[in-house]
Amino acid sequence: MAPVTSEDIAELSTIISENTRKVTEYLRQNGLPFPSFGVEAPTKSMIAPAASEIEDARLAVIDATRKLRNLMLGPQDYLQSFTAITRFNIASSFPIHEEATFAEISNACGLDEQIVRRILRHAMTKHIFKEPRKEVVVHTAASRLLAENAQIHDWVGASTDELWQAASQTVNALVKYPGSQEPNQTGFALANATDKTIYETFSQHPDRAKRFGNAMASFEKGTGYDLKHLASNVPWDSFGNGTVVDISYPNDNKISR
Repeated sequence: MAPVTSEDIAELSTIISENTRKVTEYLRQNGLPFPSFGVEAPTKSMIAPAASEIEDARLAVIDATRKLRNLMLGPQDYLQSFTAITRFNIASSFPIHEEATFAEISNACGLDEQIVRRILRHAMTKHIFKEPRKEVVVHTAASRLLAENAQIHDWVGASTDELWQAASQTVNALVKYPGSQEPNQTGFALANATDKTIYETFSQHPDRAKRFGNAMASFEKGTGYDLKHLASNVPWDSFGNGTVVDISYPNDNKISR
């Protein structure tokens, strides 16, 4: 792979600037709220589905900023605080429009105050919570979403407690089970010290199964993962009279629609 040059970084900056201008003008002309980290900020894009050019501009900004951020940040330091926030329900430890001290959050979550302080100040670098005054914590849009939206909360929890743990053992599974295609010889199996598949394991742990189900429901709501992409881009005509079975949402047959 060719090394990243200053021109590549400058090009990303230009993409961000030009496309942000398009989105800004659209929001201003339509009297729509601007994105912010404030607790009252909109929790989803305000761009209408019909405004495809503006949506493309928004996605271009997201893609370019992610690339630029990763280049500047380096491959380290991201998920640690997320794991603790969801596992100990920190986002739900105090009301949305109120404030709390680190000591009060510590008492509510059952964690040592010093640990709480470290976790939250790390999370604040990702705009999850805010410290408006020393030792005082308030919510941001991100922490409010974790507190109020069970699917989002479970998506973060499942990602860090289930998927991340399994991913960290994937290479070890490849070493231990070379060439295996068995569903119980995986990173997930090693992470859970089991010889069972992920679904067999979840069947024995209803709480984890429920969380994973919520996570998948939240996953489908992401812009890049909408099922319309599957419906629109798979060459369904090539199946002829074949049968397609949608097993992902037993109570909501979105593919069949």
